[in-house]
Amino acid sequence: MEFLAFVAALVAIVMLRGERRQVAVLRDRLTGIEAEIERLRVLLARASRPGGEAPPATEPSPDDGPEIAAAPVVPQAPADTAASSPAAPPPPTAVPPISAPPISGPAMSEPSGVTADAATAPPPVAPRGFEERFGTQWVVWVGGVALALGGLFLVRYSIEQGLIGPGVRVALGALLAAALVAAGEWTRRNEIRVGAAALPTAHIPSTLTAAGTTVAYATVWAAFALYGFLPPPLAFVLLGAVALATLAAALLHGPALAGLGLVGAYVTPVLVASDEPSFWALYLYLVVVTAAAFALARARLWRWLALTAIAFATLWALPGIAEAAVGTAVPHTVYLVAVFGLAAAFTVSGLLLGPEATPDTLDEVSSVALAAVLVPAGLLVMASGHDGVALFGFTLLAALTVGIAWRAPAALGAVPVAAAMAVLVMAEWATETRLDTLIAPAGPVAGAVPEPVRTSFALHLAAGALFAGLFGGVGFAAQGRATRAVVPAVWAWCAIATPIAILIALYWRIAGFASVSVRRPVRLTSWSALRSAHRGRCGRRCPSSSRRRPTTGTGRASRP
Repeated sequence: MEFLAFVAALVAIVMLRGERRQVAVLRDRLTGIEAEIERLRVLLARASRPGGEAPPATEPSPDDGPEIAAAPVVPQAPADTAASSPAAPPPPTAVPPISAPPISGPAMSEPSGVTADAATAPPPVAPRGFEERFGTQWVVWVGGVALALGGLFLVRYSIEQGLIGPGVRVALGALLAAALVAAGEWTRRNEIRVGAAALPTAHIPSTLTAAGTTVAYATVWAAFALYGFLPPPLAFVLLGAVALATLAAALLHGPALAGLGLVGAYVTPVLVASDEPSFWALYLYLVVVTAAAFALARARLWRWLALTAIAFATLWALPGIAEAAVGTAVPHTVYLVAVFGLAAAFTVSGLLLGPEATPDTLDEVSSVALAAVLVPAGLLVMASGHDGVALFGFTLLAALTVGIAWRAPAALGAVPVAAAMAVLVMAEWATETRLDTLIAPAGPVAGAVPEPVRTSFALHLAAGALFAGLFGGVGFAAQGRATRAVVPAVWAWCAIATPIAILIALYWRIAGFASVSVRRPVRLTSWSALRSAHRGRCGRRCPSSSRRRPTTGTGRASRP
């Protein structure tokens, strides 16, 4: 107990020193501003008098400003300049009011705007030193960390000393969390009222709120894991509520609190273990958290928050991929489709609720958000042994990716990822060892099973044809739609490489069991695709290349 009191006193002394330093800085700035105002007032009053004598300095009043501005201004030249000039023209009777005194001599040729700016420009602000940064920012951060750690160690210390019961410990932790959050909100409203929100200090309201949410996390977890007061479903709901409340508070307190709430929300399923885990309940919770994170990222334009959310969401799909090898793939497929839909709706520039997009420009965040979901979707197909539901889900996501890239070129970077995953799925499908291939027409035990029971490659061939037609057809149709060269180039490479790679994979699957040779079609297709792409590019850049060469009298084309 004495140690905690010593730490609290030390933190209070350091924070008090920081506040005194801040008050001193503000006092110096206010003194400088008052001196500058008084100097400008004296100069304006001197310029308004014909004799050039300044009146005695008096306290400024609200009526001084308009009177000075409305008075006629008569510029006066210095004595040495007047003596050296042969004859000076009479001063004008009235000049429009000016905001700064005139400058005689060579500087009179400069524009009046430059003179006014030079007169009213504030002095350069000196860079803040270590002591000022320590007093205005670091002390606040250290205080927030100390409050959070104090809430965590309160539970441990009470357990070790046996001072209070478990119920009182949890209640005190909840009260401390509520008090910190309330203090953060009160501080935020108070700093807005007094106009202190723009001061160069660490944001105290967000620090207090972050400490309060951390204590709330620890309190709920202790009530569940240490004392058994909460059943797993209720603990799960409470932790999720704290996480969502933290994300909502980030709208007022800034991005640091959003990061804390996001990490806490995605870590909650790890903290709460259940004897009967349910992927449906887990995925429903993750979809709600991901939707909240995407909405917050879109409202505040925090694209880093969207990327962090999509990273956590896709990482949570990995346990489902491992489970799909021995179970059903339905919940995992539905989860990936839902996350893909949220990413497309909130993060893709120029689509639905996404931010504005630059025409024909690839956006990294839009492309990464979609591509990050395509990778686990393809892995799910391969882990489940090409389950029909998983294959349908991946095909749907690939088709949606192509359609979204057609509608919003900002997400075009996800199309090569979709094409690569489609080729990988087809290649893995072609090279895997399957027992049904042993009874194929050219297999080792071809005659052991009656003819109608023999295996069929119809699903594999149909899927390969669908992917080849999707990327090849849309890539061909996309030529000529964009004004920048990178967009048709990406479509062209996907249209060329994807069908050829899929055709090679299908040939590998059937080559050992049939006598059909497709080497010549592969070569012909490759040559035709490359030649078509070359002609299309030259046709746009080199119109003269399509002209017929002049012929000689024998009918042969003459050499250039």
